[in-house]
Amino acid sequence: MSSIDLILGAFYRTSGANNSKFNHNILRTLGVLICLLFSAGNALAQQEGTWYRDQELRISFHYSNKFVPAEPAELSTRFVVNWRTRKSRSLILSCYLKAIPTEVEDVAGRLYLKNNSNEYAAAIVRNTKSRAFEVEVLESRPVYIDGLQAFYIVMDASVHGFDATYELRTFSLRTFWEGHEVIFECGTSLMSAVLGDLPVDQAAAATFISNIENEIKKTLRTLHFQRH
Repeated sequence: MSSIDLILGAFYRTSGANNSKFNHNILRTLGVLICLLFSAGNALAQQEGTWYRDQELRISFHYSNKFVPAEPAELSTRFVVNWRTRKSRSLILSCYLKAIPTEVEDVAGRLYLKNNSNEYAAAIVRNTKSRAFEVEVLESRPVYIDGLQAFYIVMDASVHGFDATYELRTFSLRTFWEGHEVIFECGTSLMSAVLGDLPVDQAAAATFISNIENEIKKTLRTLHFQRH
């Protein structure tokens, strides 16, 4: 199961019976959320949160009180948290930690991320296209997270579901650690909403989207690896 599948699983449970109803609910949810987020300003960022700690792999990350833990859909997914609206329980975004066993030595894998970043990004796109279409890389580059060489990639992808087409945006941090390819990723379908279709003014819509992206990046940058 790909990372796209993890996000889709959550959105399938949210989308309702048909595509038009799903789109209507999304727009209605966006309208309410934008008004709330726009008026709240920076107060949302002050919320406390929780640390998830993987004792086996010695990996941890921090998530805010907006998120609620969810059941992972596959064995390689160590932990999942979802941010949903309070009343309708519509999914805003999902973040999850995956650890895929690999024979690649950790140091060699991290050097590969640095020296062969284009090749690595192309491999991620190929894997995503096995489940999606119209995959577009918005940003990709080698980075460091908690002192480890890693790779950061942001992608948009369109995915056909049973009764709807989903436009997904994923923000992904990847590295090699303890004999695993570690993937820490957040995804949402709300980022890809067309601003002109939203039932609010453009400035408020842009603020809403910025808040979602800031929440994702704030979560991703907390990824921590405990050394011996």
